[in-house]
Amino acid sequence: MTKKNKLGQIEKFLIKNNIKAEQVLFMKSDASRRRYARIVNGSKNKILMHDPDSRNLRKFLDIAKIFGELDLSVPSIYTEDPDLGFILLEDFGDETYNHYINNNLKYDFLYENAIEVLSVLQKAEIPDNLEIFSQKQILKEVNIFLDWALPYYFEEEISGKLINDFNRNWDEIGKIINSKSKVITHFDYHIDNLVWLKNRSNFKRVGILDFQDALVGPPAYDLVSLLQDARRDVSEELQKKLKEQYLTFYKGTSDEFNFFYDCVGAQRNTRILGVFARLKTRDNKTSYIKHMNRVWRNLNNNLKNPELKNLASCYKYFIPNEIAE
Repeated sequence: MTKKNKLGQIEKFLIKNNIKAEQVLFMKSDASRRRYARIVNGSKNKILMHDPDSRNLRKFLDIAKIFGELDLSVPSIYTEDPDLGFILLEDFGDETYNHYINNNLKYDFLYENAIEVLSVLQKAEIPDNLEIFSQKQILKEVNIFLDWALPYYFEEEISGKLINDFNRNWDEIGKIINSKSKVITHFDYHIDNLVWLKNRSNFKRVGILDFQDALVGPPAYDLVSLLQDARRDVSEELQKKLKEQYLTFYKGTSDEFNFFYDCVGAQRNTRILGVFARLKTRDNKTSYIKHMNRVWRNLNNNLKNPELKNLASCYKYFIPNEIAE
């Protein structure tokens, strides 16, 4: 959609809902089809989200209600117009975790507050209207790697045996991940989707964005998203500290946690490699390529878990030499 068409749609929405705007400022888009604009009107700005997929829009509204009832900081919803694909939201400002970390030397407390949010989510009762991270979805996601990452990295055809071994091992691990999918999971819990709201208190200082993909997932998933961030390195020291904090409310042993953390990490990082390759190859979005070596390193670290040796053997041919060393 051209910028002119976007402006036309936005103008139609504003007029229909009697909303005044001094300026409409388009915001940087993410990897999805969603688009955002800041509606400037005096000192009270608002965020306009457009998603052409009405199902995603409805999911966003449903999850906002669930998270809001848990007293988490999600943007207030002022106006919704599913027919035009728009939602008008509270503006949390520009102090994303990423922005704050880039501009401050001390930021551990941001992560610590983010872990407190996970404590709230994982202690909450499961709503009836949340989908479960099914084995079908788990396997579908790792196959994005086969469909897009392998052709991106390898010109020659990959043997059928390697692919069969890959799928067989993921079928087994997928069952394990699915069997542990018992808590509310944001599913995209990284520092670009978190905003520091310094004037609030406790875990409410964490403003939560882009939660429309939330589901009933495994406990470690959001922690992996935060600590094995595709876009930023998190120091070993900070990872250790935050895992210890997380273990204070994790329902299980530390050994079980370590195994499950690496299962989930391997699955998530495999998917991300496929998604980033797809963004480059299919959509000509090149900004994600610079992060792929970091994702490979995170994946390689997950595969070092002794209990994942069979899975690791499937990746020996795939992992770039400079990462495997």
